[in-house]
Parts: sequence; structure tokens; C-alpha cells
Amino acid sequence: MQQNLLSHLARLLTDRVIAACLAVALLYSSPSSADIYRVIDAKGNISFTDQPPANLDQRSGEFSSESITVDEKSKNTSLAPEAFDDHHPEWLREAQEKRQAQEQQQKANRPTKNEINAWKQSLLAARQQLSQAKRALEQGVIASEGDFVGRAGGGGRPSEQYFEKLRALEQNVTDAEKHLAAIKRAKPSSRQ
Repeated sequence: MQQNLLSHLARLLTDRVIAACLAVALLYSSPSSADIYRVIDAKGNISFTDQPPANLDQRSGEFSSESITVDEKSKNTSLAPEAFDDHHPEWLREAQEKRQAQEQQQKANRPTKNEINAWKQSLLAARQQLSQAKRALEQGVIASEGDFVGRAGGGGRPSEQYFEKLRALEQNVTDAEKHLAAIKRAKPSSRQ
């Protein structure tokens, strides 16, 4: 039992010593500041590297580069847009302004809550109207008194009034379906 306890403590201490040594090694191996180069090629593509571009002087017409010093405290921070506006090419600024204008236009085109609620109420009413028309057709198919005319030889046949009633009920269902489809197409998604 004591031997198991001693071996467990030895393993625990060994793990902690190794972890402490690794932490100290990593602490002293990382530089406190590093140079990062932003390279812009002739097409305007931007890349970042920790190595300065080879033969930077010979490529002055094709590449522009600047060194950015990064210290440990500012690694995870970025500059405010106003701080680096001077470093962006004009085409990039124009593209950003165009995108912002499009976003504002899309925001202005969004339907209001009142418009959406009114559409939902219209949709609900159209669905109820279609449901009522279908129920009326189901009830209208059932023959009632006066829907059949007797024949001279006996029996009966549907009267013309019965067929007219069925046509009118079927037309009501068709009209309700068209109205519901029109309401669905009129869903407020954006104003144009």
C-alpha cells in the first residue's frame, strides 16, 4: 500500500516538474515582439508574412510592403477603422462604401411588423375562406329535396338546379384557392 502511494506521488511530481519545465521553455522561446509584413501585389491582393519580401527594392513597381511591429500585449487587438483608413487603397474604400449603402438600402426595404401582421391576418382569413368553401362543397354534393327530378318510367335524375349549385360551389373553391395563392405571392419580403 505504501509502495503504491509512493509511486503515485512520484508520478504526480514528475508530471508537474515536466509541465513546469515546458512552461518555462515556452515562455523564454517566444519573442516579445515580432515584425509582420503586409505585402500588396500589383493586383491588390494583400498577404501577411513574418519574412520581408525578397528583393523588395527590385520589385518596387509590383509590390508595396510595410512592417508592422506586434508586441505581446496587442496581439489580439485591432485598430479602429479610422486608424488604418489611410493604408487602404481607394478601390477598397469604394467597395466598403458601396456595401454599406446596399446594407442600408436592404434595411430600409424590410417590411414593418404591421405589414407582416396584416399579411398574416389576410393569409389566415384566406385559408379559413378556402376551408369553408370546401366544407360547403362537401355538404352540397349530398342531395336534398328538390335536387332530383322524377322520370316518367320511374326513378329520378339530378335536376339542372342541382348541377348549377355544384358548379357554383366548385367555383367558390376555385376562387378561394386563387385568392389564397395571391395572398401567398403578396408576402411582404422587401419593398422595391
